[in-house]
Amino acid sequence: MPTRVHLPAAVPPLALDRLHSLVENRTVFALDAFELNIFETHQAAHRVPLRLDGLALTTMLRGKKVMHLPDRPAFDYLPGETVVVGEDELMEIDFPEACLCQPTQCLAVAIAPDTIRQTVDLLNERYPRAEIHAPWALAGPEYAHLTNTPELTGTLERLVAVSRTTDTAKDVLAGFTLQELLVRLMQTQARELIFNDYARHLTTHRFAAVVQYIKAHLAENLSVDKLSALACMSKA
Repeated sequence: MPTRVHLPAAVPPLALDRLHSLVENRTVFALDAFELNIFETHQAAHRVPLRLDGLALTTMLRGKKVMHLPDRPAFDYLPGETVVVGEDELMEIDFPEACLCQPTQCLAVAIAPDTIRQTVDLLNERYPRAEIHAPWALAGPEYAHLTNTPELTGTLERLVAVSRTTDTAKDVLAGFTLQELLVRLMQTQARELIFNDYARHLTTHRFAAVVQYIKAHLAENLSVDKLSALACMSKA
């Protein structure tokens, strides 16, 4: 069965007479907690540089990009995926298929470091993670390229909607939605850490050993006692 692609609701491309550029035309919504950018490209281009202030969370809406990030192999970037890059990191982007009839479109949320720190501090204070040595945090470069989850996609949709509204309370609402987005992002990384990279963390994450054992013994009856022992937990 094909993997379902989770996309935020489409943002209509701008009419040609409203474009300032055919390559990475930028529409900006500036709010107190973040800056939302909608980029669209209407012609093929290569190695287009882009750098945003703060941590940048981007998600593809239409078309295809090839991303070139420092010290990493180039990779295809497609709708239904999210890329996170560090503060002020340079991105170089190819648009191999962009044209007037099929523009490439991407959302980019630039988030100030203070906003991230406040959200992470709040999580660590109120909802500490089970792993004492692994507090909430945005993961490192190896988790920069993610497949969207329904939860992450839904939060992105709400972030776009509140950014474009004229509601007088939009900055307050946007701040709450951004906090949810950061939490969803960290939850996504945590799940990928366990299920896609479990072997590398067998000695540091109690549930990674359980996941490996289950994968290796799918045809057997699994004992609660055994799984509890692997996770260093009581079966109660």
